[in-house]
Amino acid sequence: MISAGTLALVTVFVAELGDKTQLLALGFATRHRLRTVIGALAVGYGISNVLATIVGGILGEALPTRWVAVGGGVIFVLLAAYTLRTNSDAAAAAPHVSGSTIAVIATIASTIVLGELGDKTQITTATLAARGDAIVTWLGATLGVTTAGALAAVAGRSLTDRLDQRRITKLSAAAFGIAGAITLVVGLR
Repeated sequence: MISAGTLALVTVFVAELGDKTQLLALGFATRHRLRTVIGALAVGYGISNVLATIVGGILGEALPTRWVAVGGGVIFVLLAAYTLRTNSDAAAAAPHVSGSTIAVIATIASTIVLGELGDKTQITTATLAARGDAIVTWLGATLGVTTAGALAAVAGRSLTDRLDQRRITKLSAAAFGIAGAITLVVGLR
């Protein structure tokens, strides 16, 4: 049992490095409290991994990968536009507060769940769960992916402390846009 959890933790952590949801974590951390972002990441990744563990293999067979990728790409492009629109002047005035904590957690967690649909870490989790103890695999995978996301969030918070909030907003929007464009290009292949 320990080996299934450890394998999931290490494999999923490494697979998540440089992933689009790490960009999301970085972007969210520039606009919200770090504690809130990391908590929301844990919720979002936990839900994503439950989906992967329970039905990942079934959905992977039923839904064309292309549809999942195109949907994810569109979501990221919309997030880029939303980031630019909602944070232009308000971000400079109140960089760490926007809405209730519950609303922020729900937004971040749902964005992570959607961003992870069909992602390599979700596929990895589903594959490992099919081979080993599903609960232990879920725990290990969730810890691994949340740790990788938290590292990106800490980097985002570091940027917030060093750069002008308007510049960070533009960088966040660009990161979302780039992730969306790459996801769309890969999905439309």
